[in-house]
Amino acid sequence: MLNRLASGGSLSADEESALYYGLLVLAYHQRTAALPDLLKLLECRREETDRLLGDGAIGEVLPRVLMAIGEDNTDDLWSFAMNAPADWLIRDAVLKAWVYFALTDAVPRETARAHLETFPTAVELGPEDPYWISWMNAVADLGLTELGPLLRTIVESGRIERGPLGLSEADYRDILARLEESTESSRKSVSWRQRAGYTPFGEEDRVKYDFYNAARLAPGTSQSVSQTLMMQAAEDAANQPYRIDQAGNENTPA
Repeated sequence: MLNRLASGGSLSADEESALYYGLLVLAYHQRTAALPDLLKLLECRREETDRLLGDGAIGEVLPRVLMAIGEDNTDDLWSFAMNAPADWLIRDAVLKAWVYFALTDAVPRETARAHLETFPTAVELGPEDPYWISWMNAVADLGLTELGPLLRTIVESGRIERGPLGLSEADYRDILARLEESTESSRKSVSWRQRAGYTPFGEEDRVKYDFYNAARLAPGTSQSVSQTLMMQAAEDAANQPYRIDQAGNENTPA
């Protein structure tokens, strides 16, 4: 189905409903061969992307799907993050996946530093573009303190809009604090990576929760179903270990 979309074809309504969950299955099985077609969909087929994922899943689920299937194609992730004609929310998801591979050393740290140093001159962004904050978060999360002066210069020079419609002072202070406080040991901490969202979709100890949470964010999911799924996930997490064969739920298409 991904290949058909990437080749310019279309899906039936039933196939579109199924593909969201299909992406999760591909991520769980770490099917890296799916990445090129998924990137082509994200780059060229915005209407289908909106229907298949929706903003909630693009922000929360998509980065973790890309972390699960992107290890063999980190250069493609960086190229997409820099050049793709996609909106900032999709590019942010791709950039976050690339940062994950820098955290795990699949992208060498020196390469990550060099790439992020070129960002301000390699992209054309207006001062109000929120993708600037994606870049700042990448620098901070990787603890690239050597890029701190560049980051401050970009902000203080006015290239990034500040205020209610841009970078808030609170967010700016938080980014600078995270940049200075980041250490190698903290970045390798499982708890830090979970809090920061740098965990691939479907890791063994979280697979049931991941499927529940992804179902909560599925396009067309009502608020009541979403709340039920999250309450059930929390209850399961407290009462029993996760099992892969229990990943289904009432919101999963047959």
